[in-house]
Amino acid sequence: MMMESHNLSLSQNHHLSMDTTSHTPPATRTIPLPRELLQGGEEHIDDPSQHQGRIRSIAHERGNWASIVYVPLHLGVFAASFASFIASLVAACQDYNLILTPSSDLHISLTRTLILRLHWIQPLTEDLRAKLSKFSRFSLWLHGLSVYVNEERTRTFLGIRVCHGRNELDDIVSDIDSCIAEYRLPRFYKDGSYHVSVAWCTGDVSESLRRLLPQLENICSQYFSVESEMRTFNVDSLLFRTGNRIHTIHLKAGH
Repeated sequence: MMMESHNLSLSQNHHLSMDTTSHTPPATRTIPLPRELLQGGEEHIDDPSQHQGRIRSIAHERGNWASIVYVPLHLGVFAASFASFIASLVAACQDYNLILTPSSDLHISLTRTLILRLHWIQPLTEDLRAKLSKFSRFSLWLHGLSVYVNEERTRTFLGIRVCHGRNELDDIVSDIDSCIAEYRLPRFYKDGSYHVSVAWCTGDVSESLRRLLPQLENICSQYFSVESEMRTFNVDSLLFRTGNRIHTIHLKAGH
């Protein structure tokens, strides 16, 4: 989740590719050693040009894995029409010299970006699975656009808010927070809004983008009046991504 005009965190996990042929993890290790721990040589230097100008919000350190829990959104047969809808939003912004990039990974964040040590990953994954798998499947309903910026004010996002399903998300986030509190990790934002970011740009252009919201809302309303089923998403699983690994947590089937 991001804060409107302040306090946001989205995970962007960028891990180095490197040769690990001469290093074999011990047979008793249940989680493979991260590639960063196997690399020798020069210190990592972040290059924004390698990832669309984005600036890493959390400095890269060996042995740390950037992690996040989130709800994945699967577009299915609506993928093409939704992409066209986002392209219309981006084009409308471009008319006012605001250059946005469509988001490639549609999701609803349920944690901040968490920085985990290697030996935390397995027990935290088990704790999350034990707590979250007890929740029943539910539906989300999307409605309305908002503008968000990250905590460092280095990126601005255009997002669609979650309208129906917030109570279920609140309960899930509460249990996630209780899990990560044992590791002294930051809890989720208390005054943000659940949303899916559909486009972004570098820098803080929140005020300029917010002035365009009435025009963008018209585009949004026109799209959803035609593709009304696109407002609703069924949530049957959550994803816990840590580094380049994704753990699926299945929710209970309804009675």
